[in-house]
Amino acid sequence: MEALQMYGDSSDSDEESDSIAQPPSSSGGLKPLASKTAMVLPPPPIDLLNLPTAFREKDEDPHRGRLRTFPHVEGNFALHVYIPVTVPSNAKSKILPLFERAVKLFTDLHLLGDEIVDVSAKGASISKFGGEYHISLSRTVAVRVHQIDSVVSMLRRRFSSQNRYFAEFGSWEVFTNDERTRTFLSLEVIKAGVCEMHKQVLAVDEVFKLHNLPTFYKDPRPHISIGWAVGDVSIPLKTLADDLNRFQNKELLWSSQVKKVECKAGQRVYVIWQ
Repeated sequence: MEALQMYGDSSDSDEESDSIAQPPSSSGGLKPLASKTAMVLPPPPIDLLNLPTAFREKDEDPHRGRLRTFPHVEGNFALHVYIPVTVPSNAKSKILPLFERAVKLFTDLHLLGDEIVDVSAKGASISKFGGEYHISLSRTVAVRVHQIDSVVSMLRRRFSSQNRYFAEFGSWEVFTNDERTRTFLSLEVIKAGVCEMHKQVLAVDEVFKLHNLPTFYKDPRPHISIGWAVGDVSIPLKTLADDLNRFQNKELLWSSQVKKVECKAGQRVYVIWQ
C-alpha cells in the first residue's frame, strides 16, 4: 500500500428459472379448461410467503467492503509474507484513548479484526483491541500448490543470515487497498526498523520474481493497521490521523524487537525466520 494511494466476492446468481408453465394464449395451443370444471385452490400456507434468505434481495454487503484481489481458482492458494506484531500492554494504554478519540470523530471507523461488532461512539466494545497484527512484506498473491515448498525454502535461505532488530511505532497514517473498497487507519514504523524492513521486502521480491509472482510496492511504508472503514474515505481519515498525531504530540508509542517472519499459504503458516 501507499499512503492515500492504491498501496476481490460477488454473490452467486440464481441459475434456476421459473418451473411454473405460463398459460397459453387464446390464439393457439391447448384450450383452457371449461369454467365449470375449474377448481379454486385454497391460499398457500403463510410460511411460504416468507422466502428463504437465499432468495431475498440483500440490502447490505456481507463482506463489509472486502474483495478478492484475484479470482478463486481450484488448486490456487493465497500466499502472504509478513512480520507478526503483538501490541504490548503498556502501548495499549496509550493507543486505546487515541483510538476512542478517533471513533468519536469518525463513527464509521471499525476495529480491525472485529468484522461483526461495529466500533462506534454509541458504545460498542473494543475490548478485543491489542490482538495479533502484522506488517506486510509482500502482497497477497495466488500460488499453485507445487510452488509453496519452493517459495518457503528460498525465503528461509534468504533470511537465514539476518539478525534481529528493533522497530519503533509512533505515527498515525492512512492507507487504502488496491480496489479502494476499504481505508485503514494505521500506525507507521518510524526511524528504527524501516531500513531493515525495506531490505526484507527486497529479499521477498527476489524470491517472488523467480516464481513469476507480483512483487511489493515500490515505496513500502511499514505499518500495522488498527482500524478500517468501508470505501475510499482517505481524505477525512487523513484529517483524523493528523489530529491524532497532534494530540499525541509526536510521542513514541512503543518499540519492540522484530524476531520473526512468517508466510501464510492457504490456512497453513510457515515460520521463515526467527
